[in-house]
Amino acid sequence: MGKESSDFIIISVTKLRILGITPNQFVLLVKVARGLKDPSQEDHKDIEALILKGYLIENSHELKLTEKVRAFDLDLEQAWTEFKNTYPSRTPDNSRNLRSGLSVAKDKYCKYLRSNTAIHEDIIKSLQREIQHRKQTNTLKFMPAVSTYVNQKLWEDYLDSDEQLDTSTNLVGSLIIDTDD
Repeated sequence: MGKESSDFIIISVTKLRILGITPNQFVLLVKVARGLKDPSQEDHKDIEALILKGYLIENSHELKLTEKVRAFDLDLEQAWTEFKNTYPSRTPDNSRNLRSGLSVAKDKYCKYLRSNTAIHEDIIKSLQREIQHRKQTNTLKFMPAVSTYVNQKLWEDYLDSDEQLDTSTNLVGSLIIDTDD
């Protein structure tokens, strides 16, 4: 559950927000991760809240972390890093920084993933499609900042687009002629 030694615990405000827990509940999760065997010394309201959220299981008076919370710790950080590294940093003419508001975007992105971690791969593919499309159509300069992209879930615009864009064709429009009279 984050970077901690046996003497202290570093509380991540981002993780608190994403998990929707209090600092005391976070500390309890870290203690359980470190092998706490006696839940009777802890606040039962915090234990019940963490069980209800699906973060803890109580078996024979022993607390255990669920896979949901174990997977959260590594997967969300790795997913965010991959997303951030895929997202363009600046417009092609260097006129705009596209990574402004990273901390807000990270909180929001991780919140989306918390409800469905499987969507991350789809988001990355969608983002890659959009970047490819914008490069082909010379519209990368209109790419929104990462905070806007995440806040408005703009990956959904390219989510169902499975076709590969043709790099050899740059059609501006097409003409349909009806020859039936």
